[in-house]
Amino acid sequence: MTPTLTFQGAIEEVAVHALAKLPPTLHERLARAIALVESGAVFLDEDGVHGQILSSDGETWYTCNGGCTCKDAQYGAPDGLCQHRLAVGLYRRATELMHQPAVLPVNASSSTPEPSPKNDCATGVPEVLKRHVVSIQNKPFVRFAGLLELAHPDSTEFSGGTPILSLYT
Repeated sequence: MTPTLTFQGAIEEVAVHALAKLPPTLHERLARAIALVESGAVFLDEDGVHGQILSSDGETWYTCNGGCTCKDAQYGAPDGLCQHRLAVGLYRRATELMHQPAVLPVNASSSTPEPSPKNDCATGVPEVLKRHVVSIQNKPFVRFAGLLELAHPDSTEFSGGTPILSLYT
């Protein structure tokens, strides 16, 4: 049987790519989108494209159908990319990744690898992420705590805990 990514692993991988591609003005919305997906508040319609998102108040539903019905999408978010539209995109892409075979290292261990002493693989990585970059089989990875720190630079809430690895490139 071919190994596949878990949903959490797929979310982390998609989030890393999204952080690299989206402008910094959307990083906070992306962090909120990740939280929506992880909390189970995103539901795709049967077509697998359009979505319904339950807001954090637990009562309001937002519909994403190429746009979103929230005020942020209509008045504030660049190109209408609110947290709800980003959440639907994350969910959809993570689901697609889960159905693709994962490429796992031959000698994968369950322990978290230590960062390599030399951060040659961290070239082009934002300064705030450099301390979270580890090298696994000469490929750069960013710990999930680094992504959270990037999305919430003024928060100390994410500095501790178990490091979760996310693919950077």
